[in-house]
Amino acid sequence: MPVGDEPGPFAFADPARAARLLTAAGFTDIGIHPYDVTLDAPDDPAVVTEWPIEMGPAGAAYRDAEPTTQEQARAGLGRLLERFRTAGTGYRLATGLWLITARSGRTSAQ
Repeated sequence: MPVGDEPGPFAFADPARAARLLTAAGFTDIGIHPYDVTLDAPDDPAVVTEWPIEMGPAGAAYRDAEPTTQEQARAGLGRLLERFRTAGTGYRLATGLWLITARSGRTSAQ
């Protein structure tokens, strides 16, 4: 998870932060609804281990690391993800999504 207000795919993981930002931008009637879903991913460990590296907060550190350290990190991540894999079928990854709705506080008549 992100620390503070850092950008990235988890920047709105805290629903209170998302509501604060929308309120500050003038939105009203804010609704935040969580949905737990399962992502079905292909049985391609190289591809699936790439996703958290590219999307996650550790991506910059990974890219700055030496090649041997990158290989070790990728192998470790592959071991962590293995429990979600069925060989020949693919990965089933639990994930959470927010459905965020809001109304603009602005009117069309000015």
